[in-house]
Amino acid sequence: MAKYCANCGRKLEEGEVCDCQEVLTASNIDFGESVNKLINLIKGMFTSPIKTMKAFKEENNFSLACVLVAITSIITGLFLMLLTKGLYEATVSTYTIGSYSVVSSVDIPYFRVFVIGLLTSIVFYFIEALVLYLVNSQIFKVKFNYKNAFNIISALSVFNLIAILISIIGIFISIYVAIIIIAIATILNLICLVMASKEILKLNDKNTMYSIILCLLIMAFISYIAVLIFN
Repeated sequence: MAKYCANCGRKLEEGEVCDCQEVLTASNIDFGESVNKLINLIKGMFTSPIKTMKAFKEENNFSLACVLVAITSIITGLFLMLLTKGLYEATVSTYTIGSYSVVSSVDIPYFRVFVIGLLTSIVFYFIEALVLYLVNSQIFKVKFNYKNAFNIISALSVFNLIAILISIIGIFISIYVAIIIIAIATILNLICLVMASKEILKLNDKNTMYSIILCLLIMAFISYIAVLIFN
């Protein structure tokens, strides 16, 4: 007579014991550990950024880094959608015909803005990590791999994530407040990248300057090409 697991319903062979509960327990532990790691990463980036990035750059954090980039990109897409809406409402024109006021209206594809913002953010994080890896490993001969570079970039995205979350609230106060918050996060991101190049990648002052400038120039060029392609 066939036997079935009382928990998951899987058919069991004679004498077989189902391991579904063990798998479920392991998954719960992994999820809990990932959440704790993510919380510690966010806290660490504001208390001890270099030490935190140095620990997080290890290859076993790559999956969590991908999750963090995905979360940040979703929030970025949402922010761009709300920013577009706020800019449109701030600049919408009103004109008068006779005794009637008419508000000009344009159908803004807000969901499309969200999707484009989401995908663009994800792609650029991966490209930024690739540029960081190639510039430092091939030109300055730093011994690290792409996953290390991506983990560093994803750790830096914590500043973007927090800034964008605050900016979403700031949009309802003033669009300019939101823009200022994003600008501050960008400066923090750049400062920590410089510090990481010196302390984690072990570059001297001159090479750190050259590395950062070269990475920024390449990313600016890629951004320019992307604008030309999708314009």
